[in-house]
Amino acid sequence: WETTNVTGPLLLVMAVGFVTHLFPRRGFEWFRERFVALPAAAQGAALVLLGLALRQVATQDVQPFIYFQF
Repeated sequence: WETTNVTGPLLLVMAVGFVTHLFPRRGFEWFRERFVALPAAAQGAALVLLGLALRQVATQDVQPFIYFQF
């Protein structure tokens, strides 16, 4: 059983995305209100950290088109 394109960090991001579907709407609203209340520098820092985390999840290898393998 091989998952070349699914790395550990990517699997973690997918799991977090799945779990967030179970959150109630007011939880997202609370989080949004807290983020908007932050100073601009803190918002920018949070977005930069999010971008860096997403960059770490991205793969550096280009995966060949699946139908070229047949």
